[in-house]
Amino acid sequence: MDEVKSLISQLSGNNLLISKILYGCGLRLMEAIRLRIKDLYFQNNLLYVYDGKRDKNRISMFPKALHSDLELQVHKVRNLHQRDIAEGYGAVWLPDALDKKFSNASTEFKWQYLLPSSKRAIDPRSGIIRRHHIQQDSLQKAIKRATLNLNFNKRVSCHTFRHCFATHLLEKCANVRQVQKLMGHNDLKTTEIYLHLDGYQNKYYESS
Repeated sequence: MDEVKSLISQLSGNNLLISKILYGCGLRLMEAIRLRIKDLYFQNNLLYVYDGKRDKNRISMFPKALHSDLELQVHKVRNLHQRDIAEGYGAVWLPDALDKKFSNASTEFKWQYLLPSSKRAIDPRSGIIRRHHIQQDSLQKAIKRATLNLNFNKRVSCHTFRHCFATHLLEKCANVRQVQKLMGHNDLKTTEIYLHLDGYQNKYYESS
């Protein structure tokens, strides 16, 4: 856990927020980048992941320690969206042709990306100028720089935060099947990979 904190301390801006989401919620990088405002439920400490790996939907949690960061980000997105609307833009791409079913949905605040791009761009699918989500390569490059600065003699990637989420939950005796649901694993055996400590596995199945 100390290594995770050290790595996070090297990051800033959007990269810092994304890393906290990956570690605090167990998300894959693209799942975090594609989050929309409507996917956050502060009152329940939950977030919804839509169209994750294999197009699966699931519910995960986010810690209270992330509340202030996420609330600030929502506030920033609201200001940005209001500015886009004032300038005649503000539409966002919607899945499943929802923009055809609900004509005003694409400009609603709740559908905006939690991590929007700093620039608007032409959507090649429609020719409409939109604000998409940020790209994933920024965090990948930042983590590479951070591992060099910290002299980590091990392979570290964005996915490392997700691994640590599962490992640390299990170290705290979380039920392995609950962790499976949070991670979105189809097979329990995938989650069991994180049970490193032989002799401690039985307690992870208690109350299952």
